[in-house]
Amino acid sequence: MKKTLKIQKIDDLSLVCLSSEDYSYLWNDFTSLWNRYCRNLDIKKYLVTTKNNGRINNFKILSSKLNKFDFWTKRVRHAVSKINTKNLLVFTDDLFIEKKLDLKNFYDTYRFFKKNNVQHLQLQPNYNIFIKKKISFINYYSFHRISLQPSLWNKKYYLKMLSYDENGREFEENSSIRSKFNEKIYRTNYPVFKYTEIIRKGKTTPEGYTFIKKKFRKINKEYKKMSFLELFDHYYKKYKGMLFFILPTNFKKFYIKRKFANNLNKKT
Repeated sequence: MKKTLKIQKIDDLSLVCLSSEDYSYLWNDFTSLWNRYCRNLDIKKYLVTTKNNGRINNFKILSSKLNKFDFWTKRVRHAVSKINTKNLLVFTDDLFIEKKLDLKNFYDTYRFFKKNNVQHLQLQPNYNIFIKKKISFINYYSFHRISLQPSLWNKKYYLKMLSYDENGREFEENSSIRSKFNEKIYRTNYPVFKYTEIIRKGKTTPEGYTFIKKKFRKINKEYKKMSFLELFDHYYKKYKGMLFFILPTNFKKFYIKRKFANNLNKKT
């Protein structure tokens, strides 16, 4: 792709923003920021929810027509099965884009994804800042080998992983176990999309609240601040993954084997 290319249309990829009607107050802000910073990426855009179909800021609202109390995986699977592109770029509604997309960087990453028939490519960087820019295979004994963080997915593989009745957290943990040792699951060690996490457990993160105040003149009253205990839990969860990443590989294998002993025994 030439560096002078300003807009890239990709016909075999769709953006899927996962949400629910309880978080509909995020939709206008998420879609507005996406359109502002990612307008050079020309792909179909969907917002998956349990609400009625419609459109918001050029995003098609795709309803599963299931009750919001149905299993999370069931709702997502019903909606995503209506999308006809081969591949998916999956986001959640609480991750707001903060800077203009580097189109060449994204296109090079997507080209690797297609060329190598990758099934799941996580686009959030790991914590190793001492190695060159690269895309790496995720070892089976990794924390959250399957992730709800921004990722590229082969749609068939995504639907396969969604074919169990689970909530979002169970999906990450159990799908990581269900994945095969040699399945093509990768991650970048560099950021593809620069974003801020706005919501955690229904409350606005401190960095999210600062970001919203900076980007928008008015703050929706639905954005609720965290309590002291919620702030403590937020920062603990935020840095737990970093700690796990820097631990020795043998310890990580031991931890995963102990945590998921019954499931791992079934695979051997």
